[in-house]
Amino acid sequence: LTGIQDFTALEILDCSLNQLDSLNITYNAALITLKASENQLDRLFVSDTTAIENLDIAGNQFTEINLSKFSSLKEFNCVGNQFIDIDLDSNTELITLNCNSNQLSDLDLSNNTNLIALDCSFNELVTLKVNNGYNDILTSFNALNNPDLTCIEVDDPTAANQATGWQKDDSASYSEDCHYNETFVPDDAFEQALIDLGYDPEQNLDDYVPTNEIRIITSLLISNKGISDLTGLHDFESLVYLNCSNNDLSALDISSNLLLENLNCSANQLTYFDFASNHSLIEVNIADNLFTEIDISGNLGLKKLTCSSNALTSLDITQNPNLEQLFCNNNQLISVDANNGFNSILIDFDSRDNQNLRCILVDDIAAAESYVNWFKDESAAYKLECDDDDNDGIQDEEDLCPNTPFGEPVDLFGCAYFILPANNFTILITGETCISSNNGIINITAIENYNYTATIIGTDFNNAYNFTDAIEIRNLRSGTYELCITVEGEQDYITCYEIIISEPEELLVSSRISRLDEKISLELSGGINYIIDFNGLIFDTTDSEITLSLSSGANTIKIKTDSDCQGIYEENIFLSNGLFFYPNPFENLINVFIGNNDSGKIAINIYSNLGQLVLSKSLFVQEGFVIIDASYLSAGIYIISLKSNTSLSTFKIVKK
Repeated sequence: LTGIQDFTALEILDCSLNQLDSLNITYNAALITLKASENQLDRLFVSDTTAIENLDIAGNQFTEINLSKFSSLKEFNCVGNQFIDIDLDSNTELITLNCNSNQLSDLDLSNNTNLIALDCSFNELVTLKVNNGYNDILTSFNALNNPDLTCIEVDDPTAANQATGWQKDDSASYSEDCHYNETFVPDDAFEQALIDLGYDPEQNLDDYVPTNEIRIITSLLISNKGISDLTGLHDFESLVYLNCSNNDLSALDISSNLLLENLNCSANQLTYFDFASNHSLIEVNIADNLFTEIDISGNLGLKKLTCSSNALTSLDITQNPNLEQLFCNNNQLISVDANNGFNSILIDFDSRDNQNLRCILVDDIAAAESYVNWFKDESAAYKLECDDDDNDGIQDEEDLCPNTPFGEPVDLFGCAYFILPANNFTILITGETCISSNNGIINITAIENYNYTATIIGTDFNNAYNFTDAIEIRNLRSGTYELCITVEGEQDYITCYEIIISEPEELLVSSRISRLDEKISLELSGGINYIIDFNGLIFDTTDSEITLSLSSGANTIKIKTDSDCQGIYEENIFLSNGLFFYPNPFENLINVFIGNNDSGKIAINIYSNLGQLVLSKSLFVQEGFVIIDASYLSAGIYIISLKSNTSLSTFKIVKK
């Protein structure tokens, strides 16, 4: 609306249903009515003093507005914005306020004495003050759909309840004083204790204390104060330590004190309270009360529980793996489930003076009986199962052998059965030394001496061997066997193993010669350690690949493993820069070594002993070699002429 500043005499401006994001009416001092609804406004610029009486900014994006400049404001519509707070103290002429569908949490209209209509529905109100002294002219009032609003301050609650034009949620009530930001503490002894601790600055026994004072308290010591009711404790949101022992409490609600770690409410008249939501609890003392049951299954971090001198009949700590101290003496316990899997960290345990307690379930009976600081009555016993007289883990009603000696392993029916330690047998296997040598070995050693039978079953093999402590079974060929061991006189006992007798692989050697680099590369397999004789130099290697430098002339390589039966690999390599051929005499093929310096093609001519040309061809040199097929020549003496890029040579050869 650039240019609007020149409309200095403008009294009514309606710019609704546009896309304005800001509006400046600083120079429109005569403006009385401004309608700017359904835009995108989030700010409004006005002069220090404005005559506006009717302001409509509904359906915009305002989060805040300074109304102190609108001293003449009578009608204000801000429906459907994002206001969290509106200050209307300066707008004493206000007649109509429509602020529904915002995010208001607090609204104070106690200074707006001319108000006749108010709609603050669909907000998030917690406090609402309309006690302006003139509620009789407030004929239209709507505070519906404010779920957190429980109290509305008015001039006269009775009149407000009877007013036909007033609407509120059923959960809200009218009152002359709602005690906003105050916590209700009806017990005078409790309130006096808070006054003594300095948490109620007014120091009046008026049943209320400032919520902001108690909300930050982390430790509250109110023992021996004659308190019978701790209503108001829910607002102690930061409470970590609470000692309310030696009072007259018959009920206790700590469900809102989620940070509570240490609770001492001993020596009261409590019969039950729920602390399942207090997951931060570490220490709890409820001794000397009237509890008949407690549930600590949700308090996984609990380290110390004192519940002595109550009327408990059962106690279950199976869900408390961090418990280090448990004092449950002097109750009426019949059962204690202490088998939480972590008895080793439960340092202190006292269940004495429970005359009806016969069974205490634990992780390990022998361990429980050895713990120095564990105490119980003589009539009680540590067990793995209650109703189990022989302590074998099978309840008596299902136990077919009710007198099994303690410690004996039992089956599902409570009867002892034969068992050997898991490590009773040591089995060592030796494979064949050579392929098909049939000399594999199985060594069996037993810790406990019995009359054993070892049965070995394999392909075309089924033999049994008797022993008491050790046996060596020889002459086994390679393959897979099943070894089963039984014990004489124990027909239900058998333990079996899969046995594999291995055999060595063949020695395999793959060689690759590079005459240009004068090296030979070897790939080895079939062994672990290889013994290499290279030109008389003998050395060992475990490498599967090795490269050796060849010498000029003849080179000899011999390779074997630690096992002679794997064979020996031999190879002869001749390395030279000169030209020669072999074998001589030959039968069919003539191998010609050209040398390391020649490559490409070589011209070959073979003449009979009479000088007649019998063969002429050109062949490619491959890694210094040429192979000539002379199988069709007759036996006799021949002259061979070889011409390379660098030399011409003539030799006499003989065919067999």
